Amino acid sequence: LQAVAEYAAAIAAAKPTVAVVIEDGAGTTQQVQVDAGTWNVLQTREVAPTGTVAVSATGTGKVIALTTLKYNVPRDPEPPIFNLTTGCVFEGADRSRARCRFCTSLAPGQGSLTGQVMMELGLFTGYAFDTASISSLLANTRLKRIDQDQGKTQVYVDYLKGGEELCIVYDIIQQLVTQNLQPVPHLVYEYYSPDRKGAAMGHVADTYEGAGLAKALGEPGAHVGPVGGGWGLTGSASGAAPCGWLLGLVCMACLLQLR
Repeated sequence: LQAVAEYAAAIAAAKPTVAVVIEDGAGTTQQVQVDAGTWNVLQTREVAPTGTVAVSATGTGKVIALTTLKYNVPRDPEPPIFNLTTGCVFEGADRSRARCRFCTSLAPGQGSLTGQVMMELGLFTGYAFDTASISSLLANTRLKRIDQDQGKTQVYVDYLKGGEELCIVYDIIQQLVTQNLQPVPHLVYEYYSPDRKGAAMGHVADTYEGAGLAKALGEPGAHVGPVGGGWGLTGSASGAAPCGWLLGLVCMACLLQLR
């Protein structure tokens, strides 16, 4: 620090008078004056980000010219840590009630065991979670706690193992009549490492085949089984719309009607 201070004092005593000219690739010329009044002031100029930049100086004294190039680089999308599949099917043409299924599992290559996991369930406009069906999830000891706040339900899961899938089934009840229901976001992440996450948009099947179709999703509750073992709904990439299984249920209802 002493050497820097002595160097600065020497420059000030020399009383510099330097005119610096900056010309950018667009042909624009800018000037910076360094003298006894500005020798210790950082002066900056922005130049056009095209072509070359030429810097020249005339006069007496010493100046330091620094160039800084700033740019943005798009981040590569991070692979999802969790796979999600989700969807809801109405009971009845009045859309008064719907049964929903939400399944999640660790994506391949993302380890063999997680810490505590948080499942955030989105909710369609005009609907509320059925309290009894949400409470039934806690019958599975893997689920430790459920919070409901501002249109979403947070389910605390003790852990997930690689190769297994956790599926929950719950009901939602219409409180206000709404049209053109939009998909809602669902999220799964590790509670203590929230960057380790997966997301998907929940959709509603546009079919009203009565209670039997909705019950094909299973009774309300939480179940853990192997990925692809039959109970879970696997095969949708995180963030994709998992509608294939809903279409399969619709076709099954059509066959029943034909008979």
